[in-house]
Amino acid sequence: MRTALFSVLLSGVGCVLAQSSDSSPKFEVAAVRPGNAPAGRGVGIQPGLYGCTGGPGTPDPGTLRCSVSLGELLRMAYQLMPYQFTAPDWMHTSWFEIDAKIPVGSTKEQLFVMQQNLLAERFKLAVHWDKKQMQIYEMAVGKDGPKFKEWVDPPPLAPGATPYDRPKSAGPLKASDLRPNPDSPTEWQTIYGSHSRRGKTSMNDLGAYLSAQLDQPVINSTGLQGEYDIMLDYVMEPRPLPGRAPDPNPPPLAAGQTLLKAVESQLGLKLESKKGTIDMLVIDHIDKTPTEN
Repeated sequence: MRTALFSVLLSGVGCVLAQSSDSSPKFEVAAVRPGNAPAGRGVGIQPGLYGCTGGPGTPDPGTLRCSVSLGELLRMAYQLMPYQFTAPDWMHTSWFEIDAKIPVGSTKEQLFVMQQNLLAERFKLAVHWDKKQMQIYEMAVGKDGPKFKEWVDPPPLAPGATPYDRPKSAGPLKASDLRPNPDSPTEWQTIYGSHSRRGKTSMNDLGAYLSAQLDQPVINSTGLQGEYDIMLDYVMEPRPLPGRAPDPNPPPLAAGQTLLKAVESQLGLKLESKKGTIDMLVIDHIDKTPTEN
């Protein structure tokens, strides 16, 4: 089960429990200051609700700047899904500003270890891994087969053109018409509020995305090994953020299919709920206040 789950969790990068040592990757220098959650933004550990710029693979590979909750910083450092650790509510509302200098030539994987070491040194974080039984989803191909095709790279755009500059005779927009960001070819694009769609993706990456949206592990059992032209349009049902009470008067759900129904009807895949075992990060200790810069 651990091996299967690693394929969902982006090859298990977050499951390397780094210990601070002289040989372990560290920031050259890092400033950690108390901050405030940006106005109008939710405070939680769901992917996409934090702000970080710079780092390996970006135009500013030597600097990392973050405005994050302590819970989100921990999730990023260990590359966890939200269900892979339980933190006290104060970690989701304690906000920090971080400016760090990254050694030249560092990789993204080394950056994660630097963040782990930062938490250990400045917040005295101590953790260990454990196992937890919970409901998971197994993703398989439906009885009528998949409703998507292998990805085919689109022809180059004319100078100044966009993927949306297309004659009506060309038919409806396909996922392959959405040229993915070459630095992040599996990035989801959220449009029209809670509706999402995607272009080029593998089944493992699709499982990782669904895991984050459903807040439950999604194990890829499709047997499909390629990269595919995926379109998915759905309405996300509201759920409270960590540390927040449910909204007593939630807005009405927009028209459209829920995610589970959309996966089945639009992609020809089925998600079967069953019991499974996942890796869980357990927090043994963490200080509320970091040591001085």
